[in-house]
Amino acid sequence: TKAMQSGDAEEMAFAVHAMKGSAMSIGSPRLAAICLRMETAARDGDVNAVEADWPAAQQAYAALIAKLEEEA
Repeated sequence: TKAMQSGDAEEMAFAVHAMKGSAMSIGSPRLAAICLRMETAARDGDVNAVEADWPAAQQAYAALIAKLEEEA
C-alpha cells in the first residue's frame, strides 16, 4: 500500500488502524491481531517490525477474501 511504500511510521499506523477496524467488523480476528501488532510497532516508530508483519497481513487478508467468496 501507499503507507507501506512511504516508510512513514505515522502513515503506517493510520492505515493499519483502519484495516484493524475493518477486520474486526467483518469477523477476522487473525487479521485484526496482526494489524494491532503492526499498529503498535508503527506507533513506536518501528518501521522494520511493521514491514516484517506485512506478508502475514497480506496472507490473512487473502484467506479472509477466500472465505467471504466461499460464503457468498
